[in-house]
Amino acid sequence: MKTFFQHTASLRERLHQLTLSLILLASVTACSGAPLQSGIHQLHLANSSQEKIIGENDLTPVALEGENLPIELRPLVKTIGQLNVGCTATHIGKGLVLTAGHCISTSPRSSSKSCRTLGVVWGNTGGNKNLSVSKCLEVAARTYNAHTDFAVLRVANPPESSIEVDLETQPSTLNSNITMLSFPRMRPLEWSGRCAVSQYNDDSVAWKKFLHSCDSESGSSGAVLISTSSIKVIGIHGGASDELNYGMYTAAINELKTLLQSETKE
Repeated sequence: MKTFFQHTASLRERLHQLTLSLILLASVTACSGAPLQSGIHQLHLANSSQEKIIGENDLTPVALEGENLPIELRPLVKTIGQLNVGCTATHIGKGLVLTAGHCISTSPRSSSKSCRTLGVVWGNTGGNKNLSVSKCLEVAARTYNAHTDFAVLRVANPPESSIEVDLETQPSTLNSNITMLSFPRMRPLEWSGRCAVSQYNDDSVAWKKFLHSCDSESGSSGAVLISTSSIKVIGIHGGASDELNYGMYTAAINELKTLLQSETKE
């Protein structure tokens, strides 16, 4: 039986989710005139990817300015955003935002570039009231199938901060330490702690897909997986396998390389 305090915490979480959706609704509709997909009604997109806690739950709420994180991770807090469909997204520079393909559409055949009803909230850490919102301008690239799951959005009003993407590293990261920041179940930003990369259980796709031990819940889909040594993005969290979570290497995404290189030239 739930205690009074558990009921109060649950109500507080639902109110936070509703408030966040209303912020997105007001901000993006005002910019585009298009109705925004409600984060509450579209959570099935985030839930299409299973969640998995490995052992004890290591997910830790991030303090207002990230002061409870290791010092090298604190600048990244402002680069992690929350999609109104319930997923996590990350600014990788020049207004490009990286997330999972299934967060945009659960249809593998979808090739639409339109994203007028999508928005990203930035700055949602514990107690922060100074949130900013980016309206999605287009789906710059997206693939969603059994072994590839990514999307790159181009947004207006991106945050000034961004995180660098590793376009070279692939299976050499096995057994190395990574970390993840995400919005589990649409709560404010949480940290997974340090976790490890291991080889995917299908050798035919192990060059682009890997397993990891970072704890996740629905809403963590699309979060970037960050090397704790280089502090670069090495992959994107996609979902859960039988025993661990899985992701795909950013180095295996040719479209991402093309987009980042073209933006650099401009």
